[in-house]
Amino acid sequence: MRYYKNDSEATACRFCGSARYKKRYASTKKTRKQVPVNTIHYLPIIPRLKWLYTLTSSAPT
Repeated sequence: MRYYKNDSEATACRFCGSARYKKRYASTKKTRKQVPVNTIHYLPIIPRLKWLYTLTSSAPT
């Protein structure tokens, strides 16, 4: 599930109920940043394909 727009403040998945952040047990009384369980890495395909076909070694002949 993407936590975006309306779901940006959610702390658990609305479909399965799994936590958004990893559970961290603080050994000190400092507050720490929450670490996400998983992240999405997005690579736009169109600029990558344009770059790939501008290379003369990989462009079809």
